[in-house]
Amino acid sequence: MKAEVYTSQVSLYIAANPTAFPDDRTKVVFALSYLTGQASSWAQPKMFKACNTSPDAPAVVYQEFTKAFEAMYYDTEKKTTAERAIRQLKQTKSVSEYTHQFTIHTHNTGWE
Repeated sequence: MKAEVYTSQVSLYIAANPTAFPDDRTKVVFALSYLTGQASSWAQPKMFKACNTSPDAPAVVYQEFTKAFEAMYYDTEKKTTAERAIRQLKQTKSVSEYTHQFTIHTHNTGWE
């Protein structure tokens, strides 16, 4: 879920500021600059590729970066995870907090 929030926020920022990101390379460099922890270590080879500006450098494609990130960090069992979370969900805080959690999990199951 954390990875999905990250990619959503990066994509929204890029979409809201199109002149700041004229090409895929600037999009990838921007996205890489906000990675921390294990994701930052995973991104090192991609960072070297994105920062290579020599004429014979391989092309940097934002969609390839996002697909690789999703494959590495997205929950591939999102529906199953959400169904399990609903079965284990208990109200320990406010009704609004419980409803919020329930709504998020039902969205991830496709029950809506």
